[in-house]
Amino acid sequence: MLPGKKKKGPSKAALENVQLTHALVSAYAGAARASLCRPSAALTRKIEEAAAKGRALECIALAEPLGAPGVQALCDVLAGYPKCRNLQLWRCALGDAGLDAVSTLLVAGARPWSRAA
Repeated sequence: MLPGKKKKGPSKAALENVQLTHALVSAYAGAARASLCRPSAALTRKIEEAAAKGRALECIALAEPLGAPGVQALCDVLAGYPKCRNLQLWRCALGDAGLDAVSTLLVAGARPWSRAA
Protein backbone atom coordinates (compact mmCIF):
# COMPACT_ATOMS: atom_id res chain seq x y z
CA MET A 1 0.00 0.00 0.00
CA LEU A 2 1.33 3.44 -0.88
CA PRO A 3 2.04 5.96 1.86
CA GLY A 4 -0.83 8.37 2.39
CA LYS A 5 -3.45 5.99 0.99
CA LYS A 6 -6.03 4.63 3.35
CA LYS A 7 -7.23 1.09 3.20
CA LYS A 8 -10.82 0.83 1.98
CA GLY A 9 -13.39 -1.54 3.38
CA PRO A 10 -14.29 -2.69 6.85
CA SER A 11 -11.65 -3.03 9.51
CA LYS A 12 -10.49 -6.36 10.86
CA ALA A 13 -12.36 -5.68 14.13
CA ALA A 14 -15.57 -4.92 12.22
CA LEU A 15 -15.28 -8.17 10.25
CA GLU A 16 -14.71 -10.10 13.48
CA ASN A 17 -17.75 -8.43 15.04
CA VAL A 18 -19.89 -9.35 12.05
CA GLN A 19 -18.77 -12.99 12.23
CA LEU A 20 -19.35 -13.16 15.99
CA THR A 21 -22.80 -11.57 15.81
CA HIS A 22 -23.91 -13.81 12.93
CA ALA A 23 -22.73 -16.82 14.93
CA LEU A 24 -24.62 -15.46 17.95
CA VAL A 25 -27.89 -15.28 15.96
CA SER A 26 -27.50 -18.85 14.73
CA ALA A 27 -26.51 -20.20 18.14
CA TYR A 28 -29.39 -18.37 19.83
CA ALA A 29 -31.95 -19.72 17.35
CA GLY A 30 -30.59 -23.24 17.86
CA ALA A 31 -30.54 -22.94 21.65
CA ALA A 32 -34.11 -21.62 21.65
CA ARG A 33 -35.26 -24.56 19.51
CA ALA A 34 -33.46 -26.98 21.83
CA SER A 35 -35.17 -25.35 24.82
CA LEU A 36 -38.53 -25.61 23.05
CA CYS A 37 -39.12 -21.85 23.13
CA ARG A 38 -39.50 -19.14 20.53
CA PRO A 39 -36.46 -16.88 20.01
CA SER A 40 -37.01 -13.25 20.95
CA ALA A 41 -37.72 -11.26 17.78
CA ALA A 42 -36.46 -8.08 19.47
CA LEU A 43 -33.17 -9.71 20.43
CA THR A 44 -32.69 -11.29 17.03
CA ARG A 45 -33.33 -7.92 15.37
CA LYS A 46 -30.88 -6.16 17.71
CA ILE A 47 -28.16 -8.72 16.99
CA GLU A 48 -28.72 -8.44 13.22
CA GLU A 49 -28.58 -4.62 13.41
CA ALA A 50 -25.25 -4.81 15.24
CA ALA A 51 -23.90 -7.18 12.59
CA ALA A 52 -25.06 -4.89 9.78
CA LYS A 53 -23.16 -2.00 11.36
CA GLY A 54 -20.05 -4.10 12.04
CA ARG A 55 -20.40 -3.57 15.77
CA ALA A 56 -20.23 -5.96 18.67
CA LEU A 57 -23.35 -6.40 20.74
CA GLU A 58 -22.09 -5.15 24.11
CA CYS A 59 -25.44 -4.54 25.79
CA ILE A 60 -28.56 -6.68 25.73
CA ALA A 61 -31.68 -5.19 27.30
CA LEU A 62 -34.89 -7.18 27.10
CA ALA A 63 -38.32 -6.47 28.55
CA GLU A 64 -40.47 -9.36 27.43
CA PRO A 65 -41.63 -12.59 29.06
CA LEU A 66 -38.97 -15.02 27.87
CA GLY A 67 -39.60 -17.49 30.67
CA ALA A 68 -36.98 -19.74 32.18
CA PRO A 69 -36.32 -21.75 28.97
CA GLY A 70 -35.80 -18.56 26.95
CA VAL A 71 -33.45 -17.09 29.51
CA GLN A 72 -31.53 -20.37 29.71
CA ALA A 73 -31.14 -20.40 25.92
CA LEU A 74 -29.88 -16.81 25.96
CA CYS A 75 -27.41 -17.48 28.77
CA ASP A 76 -26.14 -20.63 27.07
CA VAL A 77 -25.14 -18.72 23.94
CA LEU A 78 -23.82 -15.67 25.81
CA ALA A 79 -21.36 -17.94 27.61
CA GLY A 80 -19.56 -18.28 24.26
CA TYR A 81 -19.93 -14.64 23.19
CA PRO A 82 -17.14 -12.55 24.74
CA LYS A 83 -18.34 -9.11 23.65
CA CYS A 84 -21.47 -8.71 25.79
CA ARG A 85 -20.69 -6.67 28.91
CA ASN A 86 -24.19 -5.67 30.03
CA LEU A 87 -27.27 -7.89 30.33
CA GLN A 88 -30.56 -6.34 31.45
CA LEU A 89 -33.61 -8.55 31.86
CA TRP A 90 -36.83 -6.73 32.78
CA ARG A 91 -40.16 -8.52 33.25
CA CYS A 92 -38.71 -11.68 31.67
CA ALA A 93 -40.39 -14.15 34.04
CA LEU A 94 -37.05 -15.73 34.92
CA GLY A 95 -38.21 -18.14 37.56
CA ASP A 96 -35.74 -20.15 39.58
CA ALA A 97 -34.28 -21.96 36.56
CA GLY A 98 -33.75 -18.70 34.65
CA LEU A 99 -32.12 -17.07 37.64
CA ASP A 100 -29.86 -20.09 38.00
CA ALA A 101 -28.85 -19.74 34.33
CA VAL A 102 -28.02 -16.04 34.79
CA SER A 103 -25.99 -16.72 37.94
CA THR A 104 -24.08 -19.52 36.20
CA LEU A 105 -23.31 -17.16 33.32
CA LEU A 106 -22.06 -14.51 35.73
CA VAL A 107 -19.83 -16.94 37.59
CA ALA A 108 -18.43 -18.38 34.34
CA GLY A 109 -17.62 -14.92 32.98
CA ALA A 110 -16.28 -13.47 36.21
CA ARG A 111 -12.78 -12.16 36.11
CA PRO A 112 -10.82 -11.50 39.28
CA TRP A 113 -10.89 -7.83 40.16
CA SER A 114 -7.51 -6.24 40.37
CA ARG A 115 -6.20 -2.74 40.66
CA ALA A 116 -3.57 -1.73 38.12
CA ALA A 117 -0.41 -0.56 39.84
